[in-house]
Amino acid sequence: MSHYSIHDIDKVVRLVCQNNLADLQCAALEIVAEALYGIEYRLYGISYTNEEEPFRLLNEEDNEKKKACFHRDLPVLQKLYQNEPISSPDTQIVPVNHKGKLFAALVLDTDPSFHNSIQAHFISAILAMYSSQYAKLIRATQDSLTRLLNRQMLSDSMDRVLDQLHDIIRRKGDKGIETWCLAIIDIDHFKRVNDQYGHLIGDEVILQLAQLMHASFRKNDLLFRYGGEEFSVLLSNASLEDTEMVMDRFRKRVENHNFPQIKTVTVSIGYTQITPDEFPSALLDQADRALYYSKEHGRNQSHGYEELIEQNKLQHKDSGYQGIELFE
Repeated sequence: MSHYSIHDIDKVVRLVCQNNLADLQCAALEIVAEALYGIEYRLYGISYTNEEEPFRLLNEEDNEKKKACFHRDLPVLQKLYQNEPISSPDTQIVPVNHKGKLFAALVLDTDPSFHNSIQAHFISAILAMYSSQYAKLIRATQDSLTRLLNRQMLSDSMDRVLDQLHDIIRRKGDKGIETWCLAIIDIDHFKRVNDQYGHLIGDEVILQLAQLMHASFRKNDLLFRYGGEEFSVLLSNASLEDTEMVMDRFRKRVENHNFPQIKTVTVSIGYTQITPDEFPSALLDQADRALYYSKEHGRNQSHGYEELIEQNKLQHKDSGYQGIELFE
């Protein structure tokens, strides 16, 4: 690649305009794939949250090459962190830096001359744009304290789930529909924690609860900090029976966890099944009403909206969502 066309500039513009993480990654990989046409490659993005796997393969569909990943080879990692390319007769590992920080590694089945080629510089520039836009999107979609998804992402995710359910019904009918459930988690007496122990300890409780959520739910479940001491979970491929078991297990795990200074913290939980014939606001209201029931009847409980309706402990209503209650 000796020069770049308007087509290439257009792709770069589209890259920096992406406002969705998945679309951003696809756009970056498309440009890199075109720049590396005819060359076998694997592109790894760095992960600062997983010490066992410091690099994650971005083009993950290539499972066989993933097995040959270099990410546990410490001498290789040390060279990459020092911005040193690694060459062998038929393989190049090129570090990609942005603002002086390593954030990706490109593994190429090619000769050592590639490192100083126009292609290599072009790809480095594209990946630097990717890194910068990725960081912006992370700040826009994640809660700054816990790194859980934020309230806006809960709304967006629920819209996507409902769109997905509607699409499945159109293609397969009711028999092919997936089951999703929404749960709202609220820390009991959190105001007392802040009043008695201070906001630093309160933040530590929130952080540890977020860590317990990561340890308790599956990778394909979506975890959110709704605001303050309130959290939400979208459980994929989960029936109401599954959700009852999972949420009660999580409630007990929190109760048995040793929090700093406070020792014991409990949570109350309400959940509901996501159905395609309801608006997101109505689903949030249903989970909120189940949560409110847990709060009113002793706290440290988990209840499902549908079961409470069946037992005549709540009355179903069709009104829109009025907001989640705040509890002390």
